[in-house]
Amino acid sequence: RSHRISVTFNVSGNVYRSAGGFLLKLAAVSVIAAAVVAMAARVGDPALDAYTAKLQAAKSLTVEFTLAAGGPPSKSTLAYSSPNRLRIETATRLAVSDGTTLWVLNKADNTYTQSPAGTGPALADDVYAWRGFFVKAPFADATDVTPLGKKTVGGVEVNGFKLSLPNGKTASVFINPSDGLAHVSQLLSNGNSTTAIASKVELGEAPLPDSTFMFTPPDGAKKIEPPVISAASFASAEAVFKQHCLGCHGTETKKAGLDLSSYDGVMAGARGRPIVVAGDPANSKVIQVLTGGTPKMPPGDDTVSTDGVKTISDWIQAGAKGP
Repeated sequence: RSHRISVTFNVSGNVYRSAGGFLLKLAAVSVIAAAVVAMAARVGDPALDAYTAKLQAAKSLTVEFTLAAGGPPSKSTLAYSSPNRLRIETATRLAVSDGTTLWVLNKADNTYTQSPAGTGPALADDVYAWRGFFVKAPFADATDVTPLGKKTVGGVEVNGFKLSLPNGKTASVFINPSDGLAHVSQLLSNGNSTTAIASKVELGEAPLPDSTFMFTPPDGAKKIEPPVISAASFASAEAVFKQHCLGCHGTETKKAGLDLSSYDGVMAGARGRPIVVAGDPANSKVIQVLTGGTPKMPPGDDTVSTDGVKTISDWIQAGAKGP
């Protein structure tokens, strides 16, 4: 049953409110610099792990939610279907992937891009709570997880968790203990808040119909080319790894269980936790730690040049393909 929910977030003195008839107040949240930890440190909570397992086991996910992200709250929806089909619609964008092609419509100027299928849109801040449908370890980049206790949303008790993320970001995820699913999330970054409040979250045992993932450009929409990505190969990314990383993350050393000396080693990640999200450099752990995330890599005074980071980023954006 759909119902309206109103949430007030008080974050470091700033109040964020969504539309509706119920009220939730969160204690003020301060962004605290996380201590430097090993890349593969185990940070998590059994409730988050169980929630991720539910998402991974499902064949489909549908969510109806209210989104507040710097403007008036608006009704939004998402539909995910294994293995890589999605439809996300908010007031500002429509992203659709049928498993072969990805279309992203910018509603502000009525333009859209078309590119090979990818799940990048499902990793955006506005749908953070449900990324685990496509990502095996959706909260692996958290350096700390703090329970926030029980809150009430629309007359329903939810359990909250605050996650400290790289680059000064924090996320709060609220799970309904009756179904074990996330119904509320909030991302804080550089003073900006993105809040999603679900009125309906449903998992399915079968994939959604193909018709769910059809894209028809709206009247007058103009197709534009997606951003040009250089044809970076793994060989070019590998050269950067060899220059800066193999002292700690080679075949013999493998600190944190990470071997960057081969394509298979890079894609295996650190102790089973991925460091590369194909098609999505911003959410790839390897890019985060090279650009100021925690832990800082390489350690000490060594740094990877802007061009070196771009080489790895371009390889990931192009699909993180092997040699």
